[in-house]
Amino acid sequence: MVLLILTTVISILSVLVMPKRISWIEMYTTSLFVMFLGSVADVYLDVKYDLYGFFTKGVPKKKCFIITNGRRYTRFFCYAFLYIAMVVNLKMIRRLQIIDKQK
Repeated sequence: MVLLILTTVISILSVLVMPKRISWIEMYTTSLFVMFLGSVADVYLDVKYDLYGFFTKGVPKKKCFIITNGRRYTRFFCYAFLYIAMVVNLKMIRRLQIIDKQK
C-alpha cells in the first residue's frame, strides 16, 4: 500500500512539474470531453455487452477463457478509439481558438 501511495504522489508531482505544450483551457476542455466520452463508453459496454459484470455469480468454465479474452479486446479497441477522439478534440479546440482570435 505504501508503494502505491508513493507511486501516485510521485506521478502527480512529475506531471505538475513537467513543462507543457498545452494551455490550461485546452487541458480543461479535453479532460471534460474524455471523462464524458469514457463514461458513455463504459456505460454502453456495461449495459449493452455486460462487460463489467462484477456482481454476477460467474461465467461457466467452458466459456471463461473466450469471454475473458473477448472482454479485453473489446475494452483495448474501445479505449484506442477514445485516445484518437481525444487527439481530434484537442485539434478542434485549437482551431476554434484560432478562429476566435481572428474575429
